[in-house]
Amino acid sequence: MIESVSKRAFSGSSGTYNVHALELAAARERKLKGLNVTVRFLDDTEHVFHVEKRAKGAVLLEHVYQHLELVEKDYFGLQFSENGCPHGNRSSEWMRWLDPSKSLKKQLGNCQYPLHFRVKFYVSDPSKLLEEYTRYQFYLQLRKDILEERLVLPASTSILLASYTVQSELGDYNPEEHGPDYLSHMQLIPGQTEEMERKICELHKLHKGQLPADAEFNFLDHAKRIEMYGVDLHRAKDNAGKEIQLGVTHLGLVVFQNNIRITVFSWSKIIKISFKRKQFFIQLRREPSESYDTLLGLNMETYRSSKTLWKSCVEHHTFFRLHSPRVKRRFPLSLGSKFTYSGRTEFQTMSEVRQRGILERKFVRSPSKQLIKQPTPAPPIEDKGKFLTAPARPPGPYANKVTSLGTKEPKKAWTEDSRISDDDGGFLERTLETPYSPGVAGRVMSYADDEPPSPTLNGLYDIATSAPSTVNQSQSTDSNGNVVTVVLHPDGEGKYGFSVKGQTSLVVPA
Repeated sequence: MIESVSKRAFSGSSGTYNVHALELAAARERKLKGLNVTVRFLDDTEHVFHVEKRAKGAVLLEHVYQHLELVEKDYFGLQFSENGCPHGNRSSEWMRWLDPSKSLKKQLGNCQYPLHFRVKFYVSDPSKLLEEYTRYQFYLQLRKDILEERLVLPASTSILLASYTVQSELGDYNPEEHGPDYLSHMQLIPGQTEEMERKICELHKLHKGQLPADAEFNFLDHAKRIEMYGVDLHRAKDNAGKEIQLGVTHLGLVVFQNNIRITVFSWSKIIKISFKRKQFFIQLRREPSESYDTLLGLNMETYRSSKTLWKSCVEHHTFFRLHSPRVKRRFPLSLGSKFTYSGRTEFQTMSEVRQRGILERKFVRSPSKQLIKQPTPAPPIEDKGKFLTAPARPPGPYANKVTSLGTKEPKKAWTEDSRISDDDGGFLERTLETPYSPGVAGRVMSYADDEPPSPTLNGLYDIATSAPSTVNQSQSTDSNGNVVTVVLHPDGEGKYGFSVKGQTSLVVPA
């Protein structure tokens, strides 16, 4: 019996090993050496990820992608604020994207604010997204952009998009289930009123038969036509000191003033993009009719905002225009930023998904936020002095007309003394690989090489209708000897035809 053994027997040779205490100490040590990073997703859920303190941003990004089981992951990223600026702020000045190539400790420091998972590269066409779950994440992002008023859009378009949200969440309209105020608890539009809800209800009735995936696809298909869709805005000033906004998109650089698009510089027309201190420069390709280069200089608010805009241009150009990222060359004595995009391109992402195959998966959709009604209704919505009414049926493709506030003539290039160098900001040259034009559903998608529409006399950009290349012109004479000229234009199939009414006979030679 152990009780009968005297304590003296154990006094000479004994030992104790406290396993539990050491396990707790090791866990505390690992916790001190690591980082606990909170990530807020697009459905407003949060998850804490534990990573090593020396880990790079790519490690955290991969943990997030695995947590979501996301395949088409390269469209997304993690964004954070260094000073607690609210994420709903439309300006990109205070928000930073997590760099996969840099350490988390260096980027985040002692930041106690959560990181936001969101779309970084807005796809030009939702049909490029092969998986339903990826399209759903885009749908959540755009829905959040609208509610946080970061996406500026006409009231009629916001009502149409809200009707697709209702169809996705509630299904077909049923008068027995959906009473007169069935939308009053759903937060669909900023400043939502009863009149808006009535118009949304009328459009909801027309979406009968659409599954949630169908309604979300239609939501994205209409959202992509909005002028501010996918625009990463940066505040700047032109040479005259007027405040403008530069937007970086898959097409190129877009200039806005008072939320009106002025002009577009497509990637195919840009030779070089650089920055030096607070100045940002865009060098454009010389047109055949021009005898000089075009170099545009813009003033940014700070050096950091200038560099942030430049980095966004590098990332968007590489992602949307190249087959693979540019190999980073090392120059020991080179000056300026050495930043390059280190992720995969859109072409690589689409190729991998096609080879792997579409992943069929089930997921739970997130409902809209609950709407807190204001005691007094908001005034009716007006758009440029006109009351907007919901259309009787879902409208067709939108004809986006853009007001032009600039001149067609390019600005003269700067003198030799003012020529920029690659110091400070580095550069983005046009000596690039041939851009690809992926075909989707048997058709070729429009891409960045598309020429921007030319301005008409009324100051609006519109797609010009090309004149027929072949004209068949014939002459004949009537009974009085007068010459009659007939000009024929081919129809859409290249055929000619006409009819003559009257008593005068006319013979047209072949």
